[in-house]
Amino acid sequence: TQFNAIFRASPGRNAGASSASLLSMWTTRRIHAFVSMLTSAVNRMEDASALRDAMEASVFFATSMGRLGGDFTSLLPDIFEPKMASLIVEHWKEGVRTLQDTLKVCRDAGVATPLTSQTATPTTAQVSLDQPPRQLLILPPLARLVNSYLEGLNELRRCLLPGIFGKLRKELDRTLSTVKSVLETNNRAVLTPGLRGEAAQLREAAASMLSVYETLLEPYLRGALEVALGNFGAAKEFLQKTVVVEEEEEEEAEEEEENEEGEEQGEDGEYRNEDKEDDGAEKADEPEVNEDADVDALVEELDKGT
Repeated sequence: TQFNAIFRASPGRNAGASSASLLSMWTTRRIHAFVSMLTSAVNRMEDASALRDAMEASVFFATSMGRLGGDFTSLLPDIFEPKMASLIVEHWKEGVRTLQDTLKVCRDAGVATPLTSQTATPTTAQVSLDQPPRQLLILPPLARLVNSYLEGLNELRRCLLPGIFGKLRKELDRTLSTVKSVLETNNRAVLTPGLRGEAAQLREAAASMLSVYETLLEPYLRGALEVALGNFGAAKEFLQKTVVVEEEEEEEAEEEEENEEGEEQGEDGEYRNEDKEDDGAEKADEPEVNEDADVDALVEELDKGT
């Protein structure tokens, strides 16, 4: 009934074939119109939850059209996957821009206070992918950078699309390369002569951030991405890198403490030897007393008296 209301069959031998052709053409055009409208609407979305709801409704509609031979499910990944990836990567890029701006402002102003935290103390607790390393608390710019990456990964909890896994790994490599470039550029900039303000503190903070990035931050972020994608084996490998680095740092710290204690003990031994030498010199200066001679003289006096 609905078909006849839309497509009135014309009399003749080829009426059925002509009607079917018109129906197929109309369905195809309506699908293309819907896909075009959907693409435009998806590009305006800025929330992963809304994107997920739109995708679920579109998948239901596409499978329903399959009963009429118009299943367009294969067209949906090209619409939703790039947008979902861009929502995640935008958080990462925003974090990199914030880091770059913070370093530039502090460098131009000659102020190192925003780059380090005096209240936070580094800890040697075991690193876990369940939470960010607490060692980052002593370097607030890097801590904020990690937060921006984790905010992006949290979007995957709302809409996880397997088709974007490879793209996210490539984007992570690209953004981490940018972060390293920013830190290296900042390190070179603060080493230039004539840096005003807290030059020594700025140089120390720049060197610390570059070292922490290479040994802790980069392996942690790569492992966090693998956890978000469900690849726990690769995540453990990245975690092991941070653990090995921490163990090496602890061993170096212990060796430094032992060396310092050895130097202190050596200095104490030198002081003691000097004291012994001084005592020996004083005893050498004092005249020797012959106790046997004094006793003989006393006996002679007693004999004379008797």
